[in-house]
Amino acid sequence: MVSATVRIIVAPGGTGSGVVLGEGRHVATNLHVVSDPETGQISSDIRVAALVSGVVRVVPARVVWAAEPPGRDVAILELSQPFAGGVAPPLSVSATQTDQVWAVGFPGVTDLTRIRRSGGAEDPTGQAEQTRREFFEALQSPNAGLVEPTINLGTVARVHDSINDFGGARVIQHQAPINKGNSGGPLFDGCGAVLGLNVAKVDLSRETEEIAQGTNYAIHVTEVQAGLRQLRIPFETAGRCELSETSSTSFGWGVWGVLGLSLLVATTSLAIVLTPRGRKQIRQVTQRWTPSSAPPVPPRLPLIPPVPGTTAMMRCVEGEFAGLEFEVGNDAVSIGRDPSLRGIVLSGDAASGVSKRHCELRFDGNRRSLMLTDLASSNGTFLADGSRLTPYAPRALRVGDRFYLATPQTCFELVTGPLS
Repeated sequence: MVSATVRIIVAPGGTGSGVVLGEGRHVATNLHVVSDPETGQISSDIRVAALVSGVVRVVPARVVWAAEPPGRDVAILELSQPFAGGVAPPLSVSATQTDQVWAVGFPGVTDLTRIRRSGGAEDPTGQAEQTRREFFEALQSPNAGLVEPTINLGTVARVHDSINDFGGARVIQHQAPINKGNSGGPLFDGCGAVLGLNVAKVDLSRETEEIAQGTNYAIHVTEVQAGLRQLRIPFETAGRCELSETSSTSFGWGVWGVLGLSLLVATTSLAIVLTPRGRKQIRQVTQRWTPSSAPPVPPRLPLIPPVPGTTAMMRCVEGEFAGLEFEVGNDAVSIGRDPSLRGIVLSGDAASGVSKRHCELRFDGNRRSLMLTDLASSNGTFLADGSRLTPYAPRALRVGDRFYLATPQTCFELVTGPLS
């Protein structure tokens, strides 16, 4: 899976994922990865980077086929020089509900986390821009770390025969986490066959303020096969992936419980997608992930200094600790579901969408500010007005401000309390 997944680099500053096909001379990806997000025009400057036998190779590529209509979002690239043979995986059309799947690609959140500089900064917005700029400069001559993909595990929630938002293409709905930069990357079954190309996810509905959890999409591999046949590019097919008896029984009751919960969430999310309002919430995972695609960091707000003899506190407004207050000192208060956290550990039903390490709150004595930081959580950290925090970009809060984790059912408010 890793050796077949490649990074797509598009000038002047965009990146996505792809998968090697045929005899190593072609790559499949999303059309929107190699197209201008404004005009839809295909880029004339495309490169494909891969790690071949431990050596980074970067070769020019051009689009030789695109699905019609464009909404089907599949493109096939031809490389100027082939990668080593034997890395092209087989293609399988047998995706079925509850199948175990693997999303492999290059999410931008992973890239920026790896290269982000530690420590605070007087200008976090400027630092974030500098980090992204340095990242895209590094892509001009990528090292091995930049062509090593990320792998996420999930299950198939449903296979849709046709979805209008994707030009009527057949689409796999799944729960393997994907983010900007994963677009065009392969969705594998447990045996290493390609089931589809990751393309989009349902995010926050700004109309209903609901979080669509674990609702991700991949264009079905039949759309890729159509292009390969037209181009007369040979490809290998695979049947349904059957896990061995040892593999299936090793799951245990805990994992089967997670799978059952995932199916329940997926069924609920499907209701969102099948309504006109819900369909508007489908967002492309990456429209050639670029520096400008990241939302700007809002300006810091000063903390209203507590009354003498008091200290800053965090009160749980909604959730399993409703009514309890926690002092915020110089040490960060972490919030999440990981029992090893030094902070607030959530475990109730309302916290099902909270990540293991979701966010942290710290009092910055130099700025006299409470700083809230999202730790790249899956379902986001939000202020009371519904605005989502940019991962790892601290946000200054005032006493009286509220924030919530994933959904308003896990909500906290900043207050003051007696100095201990």
